[in-house]
Amino acid sequence: MKRKSAQNNNLPTKRSSTATVYDDEERQACLAGRQAFSRQQFKEACDHFSRCLELNPHSLTALDCRSVTYERLGDFRKATADAITMVRQAPRAALGYLRLGKRLVLENKYPQAIRVYEQGQMCIDLSDPHYSMLDKVLSNTRLAWEKEQKKNDPIHILPYDVLDKIFFHLPFRQRIIGMSVSRGWYAFALGWSGMWRHLDFDTRKVHNATLVKYFGYTTGKYVKSLSMSGSHNKVEKVFKLLLQKDCHYIESLSITYSQIPRLFFVLLQLMGRHLTHLRLDYSEIDPTTVFSTVLTTCHHLSHFSYFCYDQNKTDTLPILPTPSTLSPLTHLQLAYSENTAINAHLTSILQHFSQLKRLIIYGSENNVNLTLQTIATHCPHLSLFRYKRIWNRQTVLPWEATEQAQEMHELSLFDAHELLDEGIMPLLHDHKETLQVLRLAKCGRTIQRVVYMLISSGLPNLRQLNLDSCLQLTGDGIKLLVEACSLLKILEVPCVLSVTNDVLYAMSLHPTLVHINIARCHSVTGLGVKYIVDGKHTTLQKLIVDGCQSISPDAIQYARKVLKPNVLVCDY
Repeated sequence: MKRKSAQNNNLPTKRSSTATVYDDEERQACLAGRQAFSRQQFKEACDHFSRCLELNPHSLTALDCRSVTYERLGDFRKATADAITMVRQAPRAALGYLRLGKRLVLENKYPQAIRVYEQGQMCIDLSDPHYSMLDKVLSNTRLAWEKEQKKNDPIHILPYDVLDKIFFHLPFRQRIIGMSVSRGWYAFALGWSGMWRHLDFDTRKVHNATLVKYFGYTTGKYVKSLSMSGSHNKVEKVFKLLLQKDCHYIESLSITYSQIPRLFFVLLQLMGRHLTHLRLDYSEIDPTTVFSTVLTTCHHLSHFSYFCYDQNKTDTLPILPTPSTLSPLTHLQLAYSENTAINAHLTSILQHFSQLKRLIIYGSENNVNLTLQTIATHCPHLSLFRYKRIWNRQTVLPWEATEQAQEMHELSLFDAHELLDEGIMPLLHDHKETLQVLRLAKCGRTIQRVVYMLISSGLPNLRQLNLDSCLQLTGDGIKLLVEACSLLKILEVPCVLSVTNDVLYAMSLHPTLVHINIARCHSVTGLGVKYIVDGKHTTLQKLIVDGCQSISPDAIQYARKVLKPNVLVCDY
């Protein structure tokens, strides 16, 4: 036992001697590696540093030197691996974080490098000699990352006037989302006067606190457009904020699916001289108030949309002042039920707006012929008229761009079952040379004169024609019609039994026809489809054959093979 103890007492001495030998060899290997590195002999230097690590795997200096050497050799994966090993072996030493962060910066991985430096700040002691250096490189890396972001950020690349045009065309919701992209976007949005120019609270729920925040960013003179719908409380809150911020310069106002608060009429007095576009669709405001108060307050109103909420039967004419005191409307959109005052006195209302250019009506067909006669007499500047009998509370028509046309170019009637020749012929006769779009879909059976006029002389500038369910058309009549309208591009004749293969052959010879709708034409077979496909396969944009039961599957397959994708529309 004593001898064993003596031997144990001698072991440390032997270890110390061996360690001294290893230390000397390690220093020599490290020195040789540095010398080789200075001579740019990186492969030799790497071998020396690897030998050094064999003698002492925990040498941070050797790992650091070898990581730099791997970097010069182009072996970035091994260089990063050595840096990670440094952090793992000495998590409280700054040297490993410095090396790993630098490696990531060289690879343009700025966010990862910043996280490494931040982790190093939390782990190492303040007494570490490299702590100040770590703090400095962290600040420099953050600045470099901000500059790198600006290089690819359009906010910092594009001129201000270009950014103004881009953001001007973005919806309000997309602008709000854009504020969260970066600090640069946020700063631009808050400093850009057009950010709050068009406020839209239609498409999403907005809490009152958020509304207050939005209005806190802007001043009244910048708000030019406001659109909102929803609960009465939200609409009333918005009007209160409009009054507080002196938003008296609004040019376009839209209130849908909501009650009209009393503050609306107060604001109308303030903004009436600037308001040009007003929408009151499905808002709980009666026709008498609309025509006697709203349209007499807004002296510059040119666009007005009113989808009537009143469902009570009344024979009382809305109180209308002299035409000179009413808004000079050029665009009017009306929707009403059969039991409203508007339906009973529509012709009297239209006589007060002789400057109309666009008129869109959704409502009862009881007075469609009288309405057409009134338009022909009292609306000489009308360029577009659309009528549709069927509508629902989900229908909201956007404002369309104003055309420069001085004469009527579109006349569209849908489901006007009571339509007569004497109702529509005066309009067709007056605008025969300028009409480009004519839709008489599912209209009356007593319009023989209209059909005869189309067949005999045609409309020289007609581009689009819809004769859905027109029973007066014959096969020869359709062929004459196609020949007479030389500029026709869109032809829709669904549910017309006289459409046959011979008619489709005549269509295939038309030089400008690119859109053909023959849905539910049961006399058409695969031969007629082949005429169209072979004659117009290079120019045809749409061919609709839904419900044509006489067309064989082989003909449909042939059409899909020859025509371009998405041209053929077929439900079987």
